[in-house]
Amino acid sequence: MKKPASKKFFHKKPAQKSNKNEKYKFPVLIKTKEKKDQSKKQIMQGENKWPLYVYVFAICFICGIVLMGMLLVERSIAQNYNQLQTAKAARASIEKQVIQWKTIIQKYSDYRDGYYHLAILEYELGNKMDAQKYNKQALIIDPNFILARELENKLNN
Repeated sequence: MKKPASKKFFHKKPAQKSNKNEKYKFPVLIKTKEKKDQSKKQIMQGENKWPLYVYVFAICFICGIVLMGMLLVERSIAQNYNQLQTAKAARASIEKQVIQWKTIIQKYSDYRDGYYHLAILEYELGNKMDAQKYNKQALIIDPNFILARELENKLNN
């Protein structure tokens, strides 16, 4: 009766003694030419395939990594969208306050705090030129207005 073909391609080389005083060396794994040829034939004939569950596992693993990446990107986009909405709401609030202070200044043209607050709000919106204009008007009304002087230094730097 024939022995079934072994799937092991390596066999142990017998341990050798080099000297009487030395212990045995570790066995060395070697691959014979016959075994190499046999494995090449199996690969060429398609006999040496991975089991199906290995392919399924690999595909599932890769899909899991891709999905996790997509979830992280989606989460990041959602956070950026929320931050954008918050910033837009804050800007709209500041613009609303600018309109209110402008109506106050139209009624009371010599109200230095109105010009000062308007200068601060314009500065927060990024309108540096308008902020300087309103702050200058506040300093014309009251040249000793300390807060307006500090804002002027900030705007000039």
